[in-house]
Amino acid sequence: MKLHLYSLNHTMAGKLHIVACIMIFMPLLALSQNRLFKATNSNGEMGTCLFPEVDGKIVMSDVVNLKTSYTISEDLIAQTIDDYILGLQINKDIEVSPIIKRSSRRLAYKIEIGIGTQTWGLELWGTPLFSAEKNASTISFDCLIEVRDNKYRYTLDNFYTERNTLRGEARNDGESNVIHWQRVNSLNKEKENYLESHNRNKRETEETEFDYNSQIFYEEALYAKEYDVTQQFINGLKSLSFDNDFGDNYNIDTRTLNLSPYATNALSLQNVNAGIIGSFNVDVNDRNNQAISNNHKENPDLNFLMGIGANVYITPGNPDLDYEMAGAQEIIKQILIDNIWNVVSDKSQADFIIKYFVNLEGRDRAYIYLSNRDGSVTYTDFSGNSKHSSESAGENREVARDIYLSSLYKIAKKLKQGDTTVREKFPRFVK
Repeated sequence: MKLHLYSLNHTMAGKLHIVACIMIFMPLLALSQNRLFKATNSNGEMGTCLFPEVDGKIVMSDVVNLKTSYTISEDLIAQTIDDYILGLQINKDIEVSPIIKRSSRRLAYKIEIGIGTQTWGLELWGTPLFSAEKNASTISFDCLIEVRDNKYRYTLDNFYTERNTLRGEARNDGESNVIHWQRVNSLNKEKENYLESHNRNKRETEETEFDYNSQIFYEEALYAKEYDVTQQFINGLKSLSFDNDFGDNYNIDTRTLNLSPYATNALSLQNVNAGIIGSFNVDVNDRNNQAISNNHKENPDLNFLMGIGANVYITPGNPDLDYEMAGAQEIIKQILIDNIWNVVSDKSQADFIIKYFVNLEGRDRAYIYLSNRDGSVTYTDFSGNSKHSSESAGENREVARDIYLSSLYKIAKKLKQGDTTVREKFPRFVK
């Protein structure tokens, strides 16, 4: 008997099979995974660093002058800042620990901000046993506030980032600039080593390269978000109102990432309305969407909904089912690899829609539903579009891949070859 521990969105995290008799040790594995390895160097050259450094250490500091016609007492300034910083904990992703030895002129805190969520689960023979969520990244820093003469200075330092475990050379935690570039450099090195030793024309090689690129995009988005939440915190400090009405100052967004649709494994399990699956609430890159829209406008003669260059919107049948989401995610990945159709995040931009569905009545089977934008035209009965499945997220990735390669991939190849019989098989998709 084997248990299957899986991640719904960690491309390079891999699959871990463990014997049932060691199940009691799994909580220890989960609790310790983030501090197994600390990055002491960047494993290569560091690119552009978002966090500014002074003498090799991240320091973010500035003086805020209170531009008022009257003097505000130091006690009121300090109390207002203290109320604001401690009040940030209304966000469950933010923890604040006041540091001892404080005064009305000097306040000090340790601040931790969790970024996004990742979903982990355990399956037994394809049946989900449980799932749990954790932050994908956590950034922490010390915050010193010094108050004097109607102004205050903030100093943020001792930056530290923890990210989730990846296999290979990538480390889990370290100084915020260093750990990011250590992980990106490690992934790039592993990718290049893999590509040098494998046939690039093979499907498996293309898929592995996609997975590496997807994870690298993911790491870059996390890094940008770590910097973004820090800036949101600073902006809140700079714009405090001393009538105790903090308004939007508390509103630090710790979940929304800006990602390209290429990074499918980093996207949101909840964000199915965007047609892209993963583990974040995502604001898809507007420039990418605009580029897709422009590409489509350049092909005004497209009169077959599935023609080359058509826009496709991909979604699971049920947004509450992780295994259907995993299948839809895999379909997105395969289509992006082949680049026959444009994956769009807005249903209104789509020429046709692909829906991944698992029917658990009788023998469990997975299907693809093809439809036009409003769902008035639907196709399910075409070659290769039915495979045995289960409630396993991991198995549905494999099943969705098989369905794609045995059905949609063959359709795409015929379109590339100019085979007009494709249109004959889907007559109602012709405008």
